[in-house]
Amino acid sequence: MKKIKGVIFFIFMGLMIKPIMGAALPVNLDSLKMEVRKLPNDTLKVIELAKLSYKYSKNQVDTSIILGMEALELSRKLVYQFGEAYSLFTLGIDHLYLGEDYNKSIEYLKESYQIFSLIKNDPYKARALNSMGNVYREKGNFDKAIENYTISLDISKRIQDTI
Repeated sequence: MKKIKGVIFFIFMGLMIKPIMGAALPVNLDSLKMEVRKLPNDTLKVIELAKLSYKYSKNQVDTSIILGMEALELSRKLVYQFGEAYSLFTLGIDHLYLGEDYNKSIEYLKESYQIFSLIKNDPYKARALNSMGNVYREKGNFDKAIENYTISLDISKRIQDTI
């Protein structure tokens, strides 16, 4: 009984803290967004837009998608493959959080994975696979989820990535 009360307490606290955290977060992110927009159109701006997109993904998915698309367009214009893959990754995460179009999420994550493979970025390959596993899990395709999780874990072990 004591264990159940503890679990209920943590669930309750999680539900209470999320709105508080979500309300405080965008103020800082909005000022960061303004600073990023001032950067010249180069690879640094691509990375900062994609990182900002990722930070917005849990609280303001629509804003995250706009930033992710901006990062994707700029990375393609600059022929910056890491930026393109990272932008696609954030867009895949966005569509997972939207919960409306898991197929779109898989599409973005697969394209991200392919580019990370091409440029031999194993840590992000593993992250893309792990995220695909999350999408498949949400879709109820547990075999495909486990397949992606297993490959992601194998890559992470091989490169000794503890994240």
